[in-house]
Amino acid sequence: MRKGMVLVTILGTIAVLSIAGAIGTYVINQETGTTIKTGSSIKALRTAQSGVEEALIWLKNGGNTFPKTISGNINDTTYQVTVTKSGSNTEIVSTGQDGNAQRKVEVTLKGGVKYYPFAINGTFDVTQWDTAGYGGGSGAGGGGGGNTGWTEAEIAVVDISDSLSNDLEGRSDFTIYKMPSVEVPKVKDIKPYVTSIKNTLCTSTELSTDVTVTSKNDFKSATIDGEDVLVICGKNVTIQSSITINDKPVYIISEETTEMQEEIDADKDSLNIIAGDEIQIPIPIAFPENTFLYAENEINVEGLSEKGKSVNNLIIATPGTINLNKINNTGNTASTTMLWADKGISVDTIAETGGSRWTSRNYAIISDGNVTINTTAFANSKSDKSGLSSDEIIEYCDTGKIQGVSIPETYKEFFCELKKLIDTGSGGSINIISWKEY
Repeated sequence: MRKGMVLVTILGTIAVLSIAGAIGTYVINQETGTTIKTGSSIKALRTAQSGVEEALIWLKNGGNTFPKTISGNINDTTYQVTVTKSGSNTEIVSTGQDGNAQRKVEVTLKGGVKYYPFAINGTFDVTQWDTAGYGGGSGAGGGGGGNTGWTEAEIAVVDISDSLSNDLEGRSDFTIYKMPSVEVPKVKDIKPYVTSIKNTLCTSTELSTDVTVTSKNDFKSATIDGEDVLVICGKNVTIQSSITINDKPVYIISEETTEMQEEIDADKDSLNIIAGDEIQIPIPIAFPENTFLYAENEINVEGLSEKGKSVNNLIIATPGTINLNKINNTGNTASTTMLWADKGISVDTIAETGGSRWTSRNYAIISDGNVTINTTAFANSKSDKSGLSSDEIIEYCDTGKIQGVSIPETYKEFFCELKKLIDTGSGGSINIISWKEY
């Protein structure tokens, strides 16, 4: 009887141990499977995050074609990313996969600067707005026979008088947006682009010595973006004699101040002046097909008029102030004119003394300070006047052409830099307003 009880006890113990072993094996298998699944899930998430990083890099480099698909792999994991526009914001959806594990990251980026061709974070004051042109009617102080309407003409401004608002809206078809403050792209944020031009064309030794220019022989030959150019580099540069250069684009680069006492007749493609402090042009000059003026603190110019090429493009940009006596767009010449300053713009006269009804002329005035213009004189022009639109900036960047005419690579890069600031906000920063992981 006792032996039987022992046997039953032994068999019962074996049965319990067998069940415990089976349960233990099941639990171990489950935990192992869970560990594998958790590891794959983490890898999939990290891969999805990497996909977002690739999308951000694409946006920082000027990507603007939507929707955009990006895919890639990291070791044995893969990511698939879509970038789309949602109103003014940008949406990024990245899916990472490791085996059967899949994770998703959704990111929303704040829209960049709302671009206006005329953007003034301050007071916009025009003493006499002459709106005449082709099409009939006349503006204040102007003659008859005028096309009073502009296209793409939007103004964002903090302060503007009622009389000027009436002139712009009532006679010129402008749309005015009054705001407590206006966010504008900043010239200071394109300084790396300008510095890259200076460093490509000039040495630090050249920029430490004052230079007086009296003849074409004072220029050196150089290459930028695959184009042969003529260059002057100096600490302070003074153009003392009238010089004609009709074979290569011209670059005048100073560490401090450039003063043009006599005109450089740059008849080839472009005249480019870059100064670390000021540009002083106390004489009226005729600007060639492409003119770029950039100074860190101040640009003072007596007068600028077109040379009558097929297209004339004028860009004046400074983190400081622009003081300009007169711009005169003449003849049947299409043009793009941009005045862009962080601390304010003062112009006596913007005039057109030529242009048929088929002549397209685009304007942009952008400032983080006040803009004062004494007179606009369009009475003798029949041109098609327009604000420089964001679509045109994108086109100039993408195609390297303005109104169908090729522009130098450095000008193309300028508009790409401006486009980047508009897309991402001033400073070129990416502003993330939402980041969700699933």
